[in-house]
Amino acid sequence: MFTMFVRGPQSRQGRSRKQEGLEPQAARRARRQGIRGSAGLCLGAALLLACSEGTQPMQSPRPVLDMGFSGPYLPGERAPQALTEVAAVPVGERIYLLGGLVAGGGTHRVEIYDPVRSTWSRGPDLPAEAPTHHLAVAVFQQQIYVLGGYTDLSFAPSAITLRLDPTRATWSRLRDQPLARGAATAQALGSRIYVVGGAGLGQVLSALWSYDPAADTWQVQAAMPLAREHLASCADGVRMLVVGGRASVNLRTAQIYEADRDRWTMAPDLPTARGGLAAATLDRRCYVVGGEALDRGPPNTFGENEAYDWDRALWTVQARLPTPRHGLAAVALSPSLYTLLGGPQAGFTFSDVVEIFTP
Repeated sequence: MFTMFVRGPQSRQGRSRKQEGLEPQAARRARRQGIRGSAGLCLGAALLLACSEGTQPMQSPRPVLDMGFSGPYLPGERAPQALTEVAAVPVGERIYLLGGLVAGGGTHRVEIYDPVRSTWSRGPDLPAEAPTHHLAVAVFQQQIYVLGGYTDLSFAPSAITLRLDPTRATWSRLRDQPLARGAATAQALGSRIYVVGGAGLGQVLSALWSYDPAADTWQVQAAMPLAREHLASCADGVRMLVVGGRASVNLRTAQIYEADRDRWTMAPDLPTARGGLAAATLDRRCYVVGGEALDRGPPNTFGENEAYDWDRALWTVQARLPTPRHGLAAVALSPSLYTLLGGPQAGFTFSDVVEIFTP
């Protein structure tokens, strides 16, 4: 594997003969596997925008990259319906796909994918009052929580909070979130679920609220330093890594929220600026896949797959998605990462693609 580390201005320049000798071998291996490298990575500082709610961005650490290719993709069973702006979560050994956009608007359908049998089945539809796309979703104690999103083609932000009990196949309406938003991200940390970012009523948000499932109550937390929407996140059990997204332009910003201290710190920048992306943690790495660019014509979706190592605090460049997409979902079920559906071009496009990456 060819490896390049970027350690800052005091790093030694150049590579040893041993490293130089590895480059052609890695390139040949990539060609044999049909993998296209991600060349020309921008290693400069990310463009940090001022938060629309008045907060100031923190200075980002210089990115540290380990550039190498690993793991093939295999096709999964195509979904019953082509969608974009979907949400998906794992429960047990199955993947629950919730809502999404179709040509006619939002869908209330819930589909269940069984990777072992490579089959799809129908789950209990989202309730009639539920938002249908750009959902923030999380799993807590094997229950699925929907925490806001957009409503049909009106793109009206919703504050509705819902819980699905997969065993009973029933939905419950919970206390509404204190603010309506869509295109946010959510993670379960400890005994609470945290929802951050997104957009509501024409404003890009930095607000972070936590939900207590036991008490059915909401609590305000420290706001994210940089407001953004169409972002993604991962969790390692006690921390949440929030990556990418956009606030008029695509961002590389990566920030870590520590729930026990209610504070934010900067992580090395995401190598590729993008919004409309997806992320999931697999074996102590946060894999960040897909995305879109709204400032150019086709091709304007990203096939990048970049992984953040929770323990080493560095990014690795992985094998690109065979089908670049935005508005997709990413779900980790060891030993693989499942990338599901999404639009092959920026905007209102759809796919039923399932691609399975095994590092």
